[in-house]
Amino acid sequence: ETLTRDEKIVTFQTLAFAHVALGQNDEAVRDFEELLRIDGSFALDRTISPRVRAVFEEARGHVATEGAGAGAGGHALAELHPSVTPARIKEGQAVTVADAYPGGVAASVELFYRTRGQNVFAKLKAPVDAGGRFAVTVPGMHVAAPALEYYLVVLDDSGASVALAGTLGQPLAADVQARKRPVYVKGWFWGVMAGVAVVGAGVATAAVLA
Repeated sequence: ETLTRDEKIVTFQTLAFAHVALGQNDEAVRDFEELLRIDGSFALDRTISPRVRAVFEEARGHVATEGAGAGAGGHALAELHPSVTPARIKEGQAVTVADAYPGGVAASVELFYRTRGQNVFAKLKAPVDAGGRFAVTVPGMHVAAPALEYYLVVLDDSGASVALAGTLGQPLAADVQARKRPVYVKGWFWGVMAGVAVVGAGVATAAVLA
């Protein structure tokens, strides 16, 4: 607890590297999870061994889907700028995130997504074709206002990251238009109807008494 934030990051990274070297991948995953809870945007660059980066991606997937605090930070991986369709998203409408990472290195992509305001991400995985292209579709039942937050990681065949778009700590976002509710499900409608009923009952009572 006496360590600074940066010292903790270096400590957990060093522990993770040592555990991977010893073949203790479960311990390394836990080390990386602790690191990501301090800095949700932390990423390993491509000079790091694919063996280590594969363990790191496993830890990042755990943290994203189980929830964690997220800080700010940078990364040295290739940064993608995916397209999102449709351009104007409506609540309950499926959303497709697509991009490409050519060069023959990419094997799969993992998309992490959530509705803004939620604490954890859900995950989808899709293959990357021979040209490096990929598309991942979020089901309409998971698309809700006010926005869809997401980030993605492109992996090679060993499971190591080679490119990303957004991060756990700083996800990308696409606005979602709320679905219009029928008038009969709105509170003010039933308030008016109750008032009309009361007035109607009063008029009927007055007529009977007269």
